Amino acid sequence: MAFSETTREEALKKAGYKCEKCGKKLTLHSCEAHHKTSVQAGGQDCLSNCQILCHDCHVKTRTYGQH
Repeated sequence: MAFSETTREEALKKAGYKCEKCGKKLTLHSCEAHHKTSVQAGGQDCLSNCQILCHDCHVKTRTYGQH
């Protein structure tokens, strides 16, 4: 599953247009939306489960690439 464009936009705004791990400035096109709780573990595609990360921080998560 994937976050909707609206959810990604809301999460990016909530994150202050920065990666929530390293603080790198991001745009809607450069950010990656990460599930705090994976879909496999019962996580939903909702704002409260969405974390905005840069690509470098996203690939470091233990669940990167899992659905």
